[in-house]
Amino acid sequence: MGAGYGLDLSFGVAEQLTLGVYGDLLVQDRVQNCASCAPLSYGAGLTARYHLVQGLRFDPWASYGLGIIGLNGVAPGGDGSYFGLEWMRLTVGGDWYALPNLGFGPYLELGAGSFWSVPEDETPGGMHFRFQMGMRIVLDLPGR
Repeated sequence: MGAGYGLDLSFGVAEQLTLGVYGDLLVQDRVQNCASCAPLSYGAGLTARYHLVQGLRFDPWASYGLGIIGLNGVAPGGDGSYFGLEWMRLTVGGDWYALPNLGFGPYLELGAGSFWSVPEDETPGGMHFRFQMGMRIVLDLPGR
């Protein structure tokens, strides 16, 4: 659990489809039994977003992405880092446009991937899952 920040830049390639890039940063809460741990998660990759309707103030959408993901500072002293591929980043949400260029709305995201770089005492591979939910702010240029 923690505060997450993300930024994506997308370009419309069809009336209902956008392609883009994303970046995330999640500053996680300290681990309960590890006062010197400072977990930090980050990711970056490519995404495709499908907008279900056009021309309305409420814009429901779904997206799929893939990219890299890393996790640092999960062991005492800030050690313990993971790095790998997030091969599924499935997100659903909806944006309500208060103004022609400005919208906001909730989203839910499920990610899955594999770490190929892990601490020495662990075996690379395997799968990890991630769940995220929150609010997003959208700046739509040239506007609706």
